[in-house]
Amino acid sequence: GQFVSLACDRHGSRVLDQIWSVASVKTKQKIAEELASREGELSQHPVGHHVVRNLALAHFLNRRRQWEEHQAAESKRRKVFTELLEG
Repeated sequence: GQFVSLACDRHGSRVLDQIWSVASVKTKQKIAEELASREGELSQHPVGHHVVRNLALAHFLNRRRQWEEHQAAESKRRKVFTELLEG
């Protein structure tokens, strides 16, 4: 994948944030798995460390179940909000 490259690029990290904001929980897991494998490197990178924080990679690595529950709740909240705006 190319997510590490995106995470380390000033503009790419913003693209990654936008992808994250609309991605399903399953897609977020795939992205997080790729990024988590290089979490140490990303944490030290001037741009990558923002992605580590925004995507909660430390929680993904250490408390995956809680991370998954949080992502599912956020997805549900976003869906309800969208339905209210469209309704």
